[in-house]
Amino acid sequence: MPPFLLGFGNDLRKLAAPFLLPVARRRAWLRASGQILAAAVLALGATTMLVAAIALGIDQLVGTARRQLIFPYLGPLLSWAQRGAHLPLAVLVALLGLLGITLLARGLSPILRRRWLALAALLTLLVVSTAVDVAFTEGNGAVMDALNQKNADAFWGTAIGLMAIYLLTLPIQFLNTYGQQRWALAWRRSSTADLIKGYLGNQSYYHLQADPALSERIDNPDQRIADDVQLAVSSATTLFFGFCASLLSLGAYILVLFSISGTLVLSLAVATLLGNGVIVRLVRRLGQLGIRQQALEADYRFALVHIRSHAESLAFLRGERPVAQGLGRRFQALLANFERLIRWRTLVEQSSGLYAFLMQFVPYLVLSAAYFGGKVSLGDLTVGSLAFAQVQASLSFLIDRAEAVSGLFASLHRIGDLDSVLAAAKEVGLSTAPAFFLASTTPASVTPASAPAPGSASALRSESSTALTVAALPDPAQLVVPLQGVDASAGVAPAAALAPGAVGLRISDLGVLHPGLGRPLLQGLDLNLTVGQRLLITGPSGSGKTSLLRVLCGLTPPARGRLERPGPDQTLVLPQQPFLPLGSLRDQLLFPGHSGSADVSDQVLRQLMDRVGLVDLAGRHADLGVEDDWGRVLSGGEQQRLGFARLLLRRPGLAILDEASSALDLAAEASLYALLVQAGPTVVSVGHRPSLRAFHHTELQLDGQGGWRLIPIAALVDQPSVGQELKL
Repeated sequence: MPPFLLGFGNDLRKLAAPFLLPVARRRAWLRASGQILAAAVLALGATTMLVAAIALGIDQLVGTARRQLIFPYLGPLLSWAQRGAHLPLAVLVALLGLLGITLLARGLSPILRRRWLALAALLTLLVVSTAVDVAFTEGNGAVMDALNQKNADAFWGTAIGLMAIYLLTLPIQFLNTYGQQRWALAWRRSSTADLIKGYLGNQSYYHLQADPALSERIDNPDQRIADDVQLAVSSATTLFFGFCASLLSLGAYILVLFSISGTLVLSLAVATLLGNGVIVRLVRRLGQLGIRQQALEADYRFALVHIRSHAESLAFLRGERPVAQGLGRRFQALLANFERLIRWRTLVEQSSGLYAFLMQFVPYLVLSAAYFGGKVSLGDLTVGSLAFAQVQASLSFLIDRAEAVSGLFASLHRIGDLDSVLAAAKEVGLSTAPAFFLASTTPASVTPASAPAPGSASALRSESSTALTVAALPDPAQLVVPLQGVDASAGVAPAAALAPGAVGLRISDLGVLHPGLGRPLLQGLDLNLTVGQRLLITGPSGSGKTSLLRVLCGLTPPARGRLERPGPDQTLVLPQQPFLPLGSLRDQLLFPGHSGSADVSDQVLRQLMDRVGLVDLAGRHADLGVEDDWGRVLSGGEQQRLGFARLLLRRPGLAILDEASSALDLAAEASLYALLVQAGPTVVSVGHRPSLRAFHHTELQLDGQGGWRLIPIAALVDQPSVGQELKL
């Protein structure tokens, strides 16, 4: 089998398996094949029983003579149904199919059982639709015979019969179309939920962007989840049920053709094989171009979204010209591939059109001699021509839908790539998860490493080998002017349930590497923070402050050492630019959520907004449920105040702040950090402002070469007072 077909089959299996099969079940696909076979048996048996019962009912209702006038083509079916035990045999076949589905569905979840029963029902509707199509074909032949014989009664009777069949089967046609679309909708819901779970789980979305090895393997995961899943599911559903309908038509109309002429069937087989053999080579090239076109379209769309996401920065820099040139290059590549795609698509369409044009004359060429010799009637010639066209369409089903198949190839390929990369990102996420430490009897101290040898890479680790105890450090609350009327604990969740003296953060022999260059940024860091202690991390740009925070948060693995901290429910990170989810103002305050957050009243949230300096924002929005683009509405300072509000509401045991007050003036920074000090969590802050020292016990200074220095704030000399900016 060609490699591209093997890849297509694997990608389709990955997409369909979670929707129809239980997870991690051995030989699940063998059971699935049995269920599909049982569903087909049920559909054939039930349809045969239903159609035969309807034919018998019509014969009893209108009488044999009138039935022969209105429905002359029901004669063979009635003869079969009235002969021996044929009808009970159809009932037995339907029951066997239902029993097979029931037995094979044992052990499946209720939702999976419902999906398999729905599949059996949809296949039954397909069989009924095929039977109706055959009846229309036979009816057209009867109409042509009536016209040829100039029999007005037979003509009008058959015409009325065809109209009755059409009207009576309208609900079946509706259910057939509606059911298939609902099937595709349920499949998309399930597949999208699985991909979103993998995308957000273990922070895979972050690792896809941050890990160079992963980012090179995948592009535009959002487009793959939003667009490719929809295209793949819709196309796969349409092609699957269309293929099943083609198989049914093939079987039904082959019998019709054999009843007219065996030579016609042989001619059909030869002509179809020759025509499809030529066109399939063109379709393969069309599929490859379709895959590349989707990738280029996604790349161009991402470039446009990138402009919208960074509109203000671009406007400040007036960089429209180089951005336009970049867009032009992407668009030219897109157009060049699209031109090739148009050329091959036109070639396939013209080849398919020529093939269809020639094939319509085959039945007339084969049956013309018999017709002129009086061996077949005009009705038989008409039925043969229609049946020939149906069989030819069934045999050419995939060829006639070359563009849909190529689009399905492309979408499945992109989804398969995303699924593989998400699995790799999950492993990265699991490998970076830190050990969680929730309780300890360690003394409340910050212990630096012992003095290194002179001249070593870690010579800056400490200026003192004396243990730094909490009692020896100044209380930051005494370094700031108390805020009048501010109670950080009023109306918010209780403080984190961590015992006094428990470990808030423990680091042992930690090493951190540069994410791109691989050189050491930090070596041999030993640190022990108990609950309530506050650490300030400083250093020049590029010294590894943010890289250290990524390790502390579990986003990247350390080069060496051990990290212990409270669990995720007791840890909250405030980045320099807080994430603002789509939703209401209330959603912004409660994000990322905490136990009991649904019970927090609007009054409490408004009080909290007042305390963090968002009085104007609260006044502008009488309803906290209003939705807006908050990233655009709120200034940088307001967004950082919002981050502090989240922290005070959640009251974690460990708070990690990365330049979380950089957009605020010094007075606002002082008031917010005072609220943080009163809340009492363990704090790790990254910042450049010397004013932050007033709110921390200890400072960790990094040099970016692997060395570090851990000193008490009280030991620092000539430190700027609160309100004094760092001089550049």
